[in-house]
Amino acid sequence: MKKLVITWGQDTPCYATSTIDVPDDATTEQMIDAARSHANEVNENLVFDPSFDFSGLRIVDISEANGGTVACEIAIEPCGEDLGLVCENVIKGRVGPMAIVFEAERQGIAIDADMRDGLIALQATAALKREFEIPNFDPFELVIDAFACGEFNESPMYARIMVTPETLTDWVRIGANCKHAGIRAAHIEDDDGIWRDDDDEFRMRGTDLVLMPSFGATGNLSFFFMGHPKHSGEDIETRAIELRRLIACIGQTDNLPAGFKRVDGVLFYDGGAGSMDFIVQSYTGEDPLDDVAF
Repeated sequence: MKKLVITWGQDTPCYATSTIDVPDDATTEQMIDAARSHANEVNENLVFDPSFDFSGLRIVDISEANGGTVACEIAIEPCGEDLGLVCENVIKGRVGPMAIVFEAERQGIAIDADMRDGLIALQATAALKREFEIPNFDPFELVIDAFACGEFNESPMYARIMVTPETLTDWVRIGANCKHAGIRAAHIEDDDGIWRDDDDEFRMRGTDLVLMPSFGATGNLSFFFMGHPKHSGEDIETRAIELRRLIACIGQTDNLPAGFKRVDGVLFYDGGAGSMDFIVQSYTGEDPLDDVAF
């Protein structure tokens, strides 16, 4: 047998707990049924903290002894649930966003169409954040190989940006909103100063960060930068990077994903274009042609 910990609630934010035993092989449905049945036994004996005496008994949370959540927000008696708890459960993906709408309507709170859309977008963002788990890390510089989209054009050798936890969080949020809205790519105005543009040779303008929520066959969130020289209509782009692969580089020096290399804390990416040595040497101030035999 294994133990389940049940957190009980009422119409107000007051709680009580109790435990029950269920078979080790019990299904989720069987564990929920056991918790419902237990409500009839404990209802008269629960001591809530704070010690209010209100009706509207509900199961706030059913958890296994190891902390794993089995289910949450199960009504036992007709009640108006704590909207704050419902919102939290939506954000954590435990229930759908319409749970907030239904509970608000039951409590006489009007929810308009814009708010409904916002709730659904909020859940989409939370789901993508769980998919792209971003650890805490110290900011680092990312140097990305750049190329000209036109056949006969030249381009800066690379673009460089500072990557922070806030940067990645924002990209996931924007990617989730794009995915929810069916937008294939989002263009966000960025800094023209990210390009390796010695002596203003190219005078880069119109720089955008481009986020693609469904790039490639696997549909991974990816990004690249694009801009154009002041006196040319041809675009310059960096190699596209899958966000999942960039996250996998955090805290790593060796065993990096293909196309990445870390030198003195700086992360370089050439996307397998074969330009890694040139980028690193150019970045460090060496002449990348010094080692080329003519």
